[in-house]
Amino acid sequence: MVMIKEQLLSLYNRARYHIFVPLRNRAIGLFAFMLKKRVVTIHWGNSFVRGLKLRGRYAFFMGEPSEQEFFEHLSLRGDVVYDIGAYIGLYTAAFSRAVGEAGKVVAFEVNPETVRELQDTLALNNCTNVRVVPHGVSDIPRVDTLVACVDAAGTSSLDPRIRGRLQKESSTVEVMVNLQPLSYYIAMELLPMPTFVKIDVEGFECQVLEGMRSVIRDAHPRFYIEIHGVDTAQKRENATWVVGFLKEYGYSIFHIEKQIQI
Repeated sequence: MVMIKEQLLSLYNRARYHIFVPLRNRAIGLFAFMLKKRVVTIHWGNSFVRGLKLRGRYAFFMGEPSEQEFFEHLSLRGDVVYDIGAYIGLYTAAFSRAVGEAGKVVAFEVNPETVRELQDTLALNNCTNVRVVPHGVSDIPRVDTLVACVDAAGTSSLDPRIRGRLQKESSTVEVMVNLQPLSYYIAMELLPMPTFVKIDVEGFECQVLEGMRSVIRDAHPRFYIEIHGVDTAQKRENATWVVGFLKEYGYSIFHIEKQIQI
């Protein structure tokens, strides 16, 4: 019985990687192509994103309700927000509106294709207080390989294990990208120190934080961090490291989805 179960699971995984997921991604890609030029105004979600404009190919990009609710209740007026892993710029544009004329937003996006989408979103929403840095953030200066899905725009990772999964599930391209610690960009680009930092980097959270030690010591910004991993074990491993790292600098941790203090 155990052997049959393992064989069935193996067949399911093979079908998932080689049939179901590629078909889903191609369908998304076709839909995105058909609506590529259309501009839509967001009427879903809460007040944090409602009223913003996106290209139609992202009309159904919902984001996470729990994170939108979290952002909605933050006081960001006049803040300097760093959006590390800005993707297409939905939250970047929302941050731009939330900080107001007295605030600033710095958006980091490493995927060259997605940078173009990000800049388009910012232009559609007249975000004049946003600076785009088209590079990645890491622990040390390096050139690394970004694996990006061809059929699912914006899906990409620098994490080796997640890169392997993406290559199994979809048609991908490899892009060599430049990465630097956050302190490097602050010095070279003359950026203001952050007061709030959002990190959404598909499994690369630990490296980003490791490269922020001097920034944390000097500015002690508030954080919103998404934890990713190729599986539950890696997510737990990353989460444990992130919690330990932040507590080292005196942070208290709140789990948004579970609504509990850690």
